[in-house]
Amino acid sequence: MHGRDFIALAVIVIATIVGVRFARLKGWLKSAPRCQACGRSEPSTTLRFFKNTGMIIMFSWETQGGTLCRSCGLDLFLRMTGHTVVFGWWGMISFFVNWAFLANNLGNAVWALTLPGQAAVATGALDGHREYALNLIAAKKDHADIVYVLRQQTGASAEAIEAWLKTLRRQ
Repeated sequence: MHGRDFIALAVIVIATIVGVRFARLKGWLKSAPRCQACGRSEPSTTLRFFKNTGMIIMFSWETQGGTLCRSCGLDLFLRMTGHTVVFGWWGMISFFVNWAFLANNLGNAVWALTLPGQAAVATGALDGHREYALNLIAAKKDHADIVYVLRQQTGASAEAIEAWLKTLRRQ
């Protein structure tokens, strides 16, 4: 593969991620509302990863997955694919099966990347409470109380709320 081939592949992957995110934003492509692994209310999708262990004459494989958010999906991708990359080649049959498992895992990782990350989800949730936050600020409520209330209502981290409030106060 030449450098141009890698650039073309990177452009295709990035265009796919942007296109799927756009489709989700427009509501053309639905996401599950909750991750089965962490339980957070983030956009999630069905992902399935394979782990292959090669042995000289035979091989052993395992599959894991479910409805996962971006971070849980990428974490599972790293664990399953890391094992497959190291231990998946050591057999006659396994050498060929490993390619299919790696292609599947890579495709699912790209699909997971089409989901918004925690920061984007937190910002979206906080933007939905903009007027409420402005009213709390105008009423001269204690800053710690504002952060606490917004954290309870949106599920965003305290750091994300602090950063969002800074940008809100600048406007």
